[in-house]
Amino acid sequence: MLALTDSRKCSSWGFNSFGQLGNGTQTDENKPKLIKALINEIIVQIVCGYLNTLVLTKSGQLHGFGRNEHF
Repeated sequence: MLALTDSRKCSSWGFNSFGQLGNGTQTDENKPKLIKALINEIIVQIVCGYLNTLVLTKSGQLHGFGRNEHF
C-alpha cells in the first residue's frame, strides 16, 4: 500500500517480502511510514502491484521497488 501526503511525499505499509515498500527491508509494516530514500523528492505518481511498486518524481525519475523482473 502506498499513499501520497499533502506535501507530495510517499508513505508505504503492508506486505513487503520482496522489498516493495521501498524502505530497504523485507519486513512487513503495520502503519504508514515515509519512504526515506525519496524524502527529498516531489512525487507525482505512484503505482502498486502485488509484488512491486513504481514511483515517478517531478524531475522525471522512475523508482521501482520489489520484484521488478517483468518491467
